[in-house]
Amino acid sequence: MTDILESKQKLLELVKEHNSKFELSKTIDPYEYDPGKTENLSYYLGQYDETSATITICTEVKGLRYEERSRHLDSISIGDIVIVKRDPANPFNSNNFEVFSTTDESLGSLSAELCNRLAPLYDLGYAVIEQATAEHIEKFEERSRYVKQGVLFVKIIIRLVGINTSGA
Repeated sequence: MTDILESKQKLLELVKEHNSKFELSKTIDPYEYDPGKTENLSYYLGQYDETSATITICTEVKGLRYEERSRHLDSISIGDIVIVKRDPANPFNSNNFEVFSTTDESLGSLSAELCNRLAPLYDLGYAVIEQATAEHIEKFEERSRYVKQGVLFVKIIIRLVGINTSGA
């Protein structure tokens, strides 16, 4: 059980980091735009409700430049349901979670950092993904001609099950 509590704590630390990014976005002057560092901070979200043991996290989907995934953004809109599936056969990360449209088009993966913290709890049934939605979309053709991919942020609601909710 100690490993489970440690895994929970690591996941909650990442939730706090996401919330810190969102808070940081409120302090940055819009004219201090720094691509790749500050451009999308306001879309990150990290919340943990201890009474319901529910995590709400809004995070960027990675890997949109591969397999024509940026083109798949044309088939979704903000607020649409997306499917987050566990992908243990992924050759790059056995803890991977892939994000799909409801028409089963791959949109990319969750960050390795989030996958590595969520997978141990998910695999043992201590974390359940209850819902995922598209929260921010920048389609490939709407961005600068110098970019190589679109941008997608998803909001995921995760319920922790059977883990002591006090203290962590």
